[in-house]
Amino acid sequence: MKCLKTYRLYLFICALMIMFASVRSYAKEATIDTGLADDFVVILDVSGSMKKTDTDRLAFESIELLLNLCDEEDRIGVIAFNDDIVYQSQLVKGSDQDAIRVMKQQLSKIEYRGDTDNGLGLKAGISMLAEQDHTYRNQTVIFISDGKTDLPDSKSGRTEEDSYADMESAQSIAVAQGISIHTIGLCTSDSEIADELTAMSAATKGTSNICSGTLQMMNKVADIVMGYKEAGQNGQDTVKTGKNLQTQEIDISENNTVYIVFESSRPILDFKVVSQQEQITIYETKHSRVIRCSDTKQEQMSVCYRCENDGNVIIRSTFIEKVQEQPQEVPMSNTPPVIQQPVKETVKETAQEKSSNPYLIPAITILVILTAGISAGIIYAFNRKPKQEKKLPVLQGYLHACFIDLKSKNDIPDIEWNLRDYPEAGVSLKELFESSGIQEDLPQLNQICLYPNEEGEGLLLVHCTDGGVFVNDRTVSSNVPAHVQYGETIYIAFPENASEFSLRYFEKKEAG
Repeated sequence: MKCLKTYRLYLFICALMIMFASVRSYAKEATIDTGLADDFVVILDVSGSMKKTDTDRLAFESIELLLNLCDEEDRIGVIAFNDDIVYQSQLVKGSDQDAIRVMKQQLSKIEYRGDTDNGLGLKAGISMLAEQDHTYRNQTVIFISDGKTDLPDSKSGRTEEDSYADMESAQSIAVAQGISIHTIGLCTSDSEIADELTAMSAATKGTSNICSGTLQMMNKVADIVMGYKEAGQNGQDTVKTGKNLQTQEIDISENNTVYIVFESSRPILDFKVVSQQEQITIYETKHSRVIRCSDTKQEQMSVCYRCENDGNVIIRSTFIEKVQEQPQEVPMSNTPPVIQQPVKETVKETAQEKSSNPYLIPAITILVILTAGISAGIIYAFNRKPKQEKKLPVLQGYLHACFIDLKSKNDIPDIEWNLRDYPEAGVSLKELFESSGIQEDLPQLNQICLYPNEEGEGLLLVHCTDGGVFVNDRTVSSNVPAHVQYGETIYIAFPENASEFSLRYFEKKEAG
């Protein structure tokens, strides 16, 4: 019996050593290697609510933009879901234009209808990537939805609990395989919806975005895809557009691969590129144009455009320098050339010399024994000492609200909130107001949220408003988390109705 236990112990140690040796194959950190090809899977919510949220079918246009930005070796797949999987493509290579054309035709026939089962859609998309060999490819999911999981009339009998279980399982697979999940929430200010999408992306080091306009939607998709291009020179301009023909000059340097993405808030009527480049391709959607050039010549490219009504345009340029191979110089000499021995023979001789080393086998034996001993010690330590669970961050501290002029309602008294009384995962300002009995009609209070800092100290402030939000003298940009420490003050201003108030964040010492 003792020999059997010892035998099992050694088998376990060997398995442990194999596991450590191959851990990179099973737990890959979600990082971007710009030298690798990319696999993108778009998971699109096509439930009935999207018919009102996405009247211009921007979600489908964003998939077209993604296809136009991908390189020939990249692969793209699409999952469309409501309370069922409505459409699922294969992973299509960027060079396969026939397959891409078929995909666009099939997507154009999909209508918005049914309930929302986010877990079902995420599971299908992650499974599509998990089945692929991910050793030499970046893997990314772009999840587009306007709502949280909602299954009041599911024909399949699935419940919200089923959906959340699938969502949790899919996130675990994504973390293990290094799949990044980027979420895009369409035209919603509901904090619960934003929270569900944010939680979906946070564990995989993806981004969470709330989009409420055409230009914002196009720009977010371009941000995600262009982040996977090789490092190069990047530039971005914003211009106005209208019905009259306008021109924008873009400086192109020599020997580059160039991506120019033209994104408009209005439908593009006319678009022309005046250029001397020999290898140039232009891809188009209703609100965007993608210009690709390779082996560029130095020039000033002219882009002429005209759009439907006045609007805004973002022109982003990415220049990837072409690496020049340096020729090896051969020195001039009268000395006869030396004939080199074949490399294989040299390697063979070296291996023979190593194998003839009398100390090699004993050294390997000692190394194996030491490794086994260390592994046994680790096993013993883990059996003796229970693993401590990591405490999740929670909201803590107090907020003191001082109303400077809230829509001329100066009769509102100052309010103090103990953040421990609210959901640990985060709270919106609307929820704080309503908890004090104040039914304030500022719609953007939904779009200002406070979350616990991962380090357990302070807060994270995230907003997606059009107004001004500041922490002390620091401006907080839309959709960019800002750290708030004790003693700092949050200032919020809405210029459209002259509303303004401040929130001081502090720690109150308990009495006694």
